[in-house]
Amino acid sequence: MSNEVPNTDPRSIQYNFFNNIPPSPLPSVTPFPLGDNYGVVFERIPQKLYNELDLQIKSVLNPQTTNIKVNDNLIGHIEKEFDLNPSLEISNYIKNLSEQYSTIFPYEVTSLVNKITPIGKKDNTPQPPLVNKVEYDLSSLWVNLQEKYEYNPLHHHAGLYSFVIWHYIPYQMLDELQIGPGKTIPKEKNHNGKFQFFTQNGGSINSTDMPIDKKWNGMIGLFPSWLKHQVNPFFSSDEYRITVAGNVFLKI
Repeated sequence: MSNEVPNTDPRSIQYNFFNNIPPSPLPSVTPFPLGDNYGVVFERIPQKLYNELDLQIKSVLNPQTTNIKVNDNLIGHIEKEFDLNPSLEISNYIKNLSEQYSTIFPYEVTSLVNKITPIGKKDNTPQPPLVNKVEYDLSSLWVNLQEKYEYNPLHHHAGLYSFVIWHYIPYQMLDELQIGPGKTIPKEKNHNGKFQFFTQNGGSINSTDMPIDKKWNGMIGLFPSWLKHQVNPFFSSDEYRITVAGNVFLKI
């Protein structure tokens, strides 16, 4: 019988959770609560959509292609950020994932809908619930071609939900922990190359570290747009860290 005391440090629990998500053989929505009524849902996107995005990104990387830069609309300290044109298939996929998020974490959409009063009603006649009549609109889509040492500082997005697709992560997390600064600190406390969420509980601010690396290629995470997050620099690769991001707005 082992006398080893289980590690209950939240950072270790989170680290193990995120390392055990990918790779998934089939698309499967995996929720990760960050609070009482909100969180993130993860899924591996269908291969067909991954291939479609891959073609668009290769076009962006072509020096002969004219691309629309979106740096002025973003906070990222990333030189190469470009607009993408979402296809109907990608738009429908994001809308469907938004519907699934609203089923798992309904607070965001129901609280917003409840603030809306139907136009033209001046009496107290009960109105049918609007939450069943909402539509989700993918309003923007862009690609981040992040290079070594670049980073995305703490920020949040517009809209109801936001998402990120980890299209191509060029490094292994172990390499980041061994090559970048902070080699002597525990891996749970080393932030090299990681994606971080920040939440507030009372007077304390908590961070949730996601050890995103090559295993996450093709994964998507969807979360409330107000949820603050950041992307730390990486040090162990000279290739682009390629992510696709976007915002989802609510239509009634």
